Amino acid sequence: MGERETYAHHLRWIVAEMVGVVKELNDEQRRWRPIETGNDADTIVRHVIGGTRSYALEIGCAIPTGRDREAEFRPADDDQKLLERLEALREEVEAAFARVDDASFDLPAEPLTEWRSGDPPTGTRRDVIVQSVRHAGIHLGELRLTADLARRAAAEAG
Repeated sequence: MGERETYAHHLRWIVAEMVGVVKELNDEQRRWRPIETGNDADTIVRHVIGGTRSYALEIGCAIPTGRDREAEFRPADDDQKLLERLEALREEVEAAFARVDDASFDLPAEPLTEWRSGDPPTGTRRDVIVQSVRHAGIHLGELRLTADLARRAAAEAG
């Protein structure tokens, strides 16, 4: 397995795992927060979609995606289609990494659209893709824990 296939494989695996977790939750559990300022499952998913598209696809694979990071932390009108958007991300990752050349990973990391949340990442495209895989993996753990706690809270509430 080559470098681009490895990145795509790991990102698709993380997203598939997230799909499985979200499918097990009802609407109430998806919006349950462990603490008032914590993230619910829908927020975690919105954030991973935005972050992966921005870092791995836009910077890593040079596909303009745009991002509104602040919106990822607010309920959205399309949250009922959030699972579909997450599943579509798997396909986006597959297509993006299928067309990119491994040699491009050595190029400098440069956002293609306006970067509106702090300083853009630095290093190479490879560095940013690795950050994206790490970021999504961390949030998979957060999603699993939040889902477990949401199910326990629902069971305790009767």
